Amino acid sequence: MSQRYQREIEEILRQAGESTSSKGPGRTRGHPFLARLSRLGRAIGGRIYLNPGRLLFTGVALLLSAVLVSALIPGMAGPVVWAGLILFILAYALFFAQSNPRVEKRWRGRVIDSRPPTRRGDGWQGRFQRWLRR
Repeated sequence: MSQRYQREIEEILRQAGESTSSKGPGRTRGHPFLARLSRLGRAIGGRIYLNPGRLLFTGVALLLSAVLVSALIPGMAGPVVWAGLILFILAYALFFAQSNPRVEKRWRGRVIDSRPPTRRGDGWQGRFQRWLRR
């Protein structure tokens, strides 16, 4: 067992050495504005994740805030209501349009089979028969 861990540690260290040696010193040339914009996008992208639930919450919040806005500034209620409705409808559409692909689970580069072992009668017939036997 200790040899297995030793091999994995050596493999990880070898991969870490290859990845650091492949990146040489120096900057890539390009437009500085685009480089800053790219860095900003990567920084924000890791923190903001839009999903239908967040969009739905934001849309409902905008619709509720339109009530307050209409009391304070009557002319501004219309755009806030429209923005809330658009977000609400977009979130509703994304909820049904989003596909849920099965993502292959991996650990240390190896596939992990997370499915429980199948047994006979796992289909709807087997479940129905087990339900009848209760």
